[in-house]
Amino acid sequence: MAAASGNSPQSEYIQHHLVHMNNTGAKQDVLANFGVINYDSVFWALLMGLITIFFFTVRPVRPLPGFQADSKLQLKCLSTGLRIKLNQL
Repeated sequence: MAAASGNSPQSEYIQHHLVHMNNTGAKQDVLANFGVINYDSVFWALLMGLITIFFFTVRPVRPLPGFQADSKLQLKCLSTGLRIKLNQL
């Protein structure tokens, strides 16, 4: 799908995003204005965070066979690798 104007669809979305759903009610002057809160970005960040927390905290009804052994092995490898890196410092 070609853009009607010379702008790409991504830049049109960014321009739209800089104008709508922020706390100032006006278009942002610069791309990195930390005084402006974009409510749609906050909404999606919170939603994705809550979904992630939900999936990481909910325990399965019946664990998969070998899952506990695999996770213990992964933690052992991780701790060994971290110990080696810390000893190199």
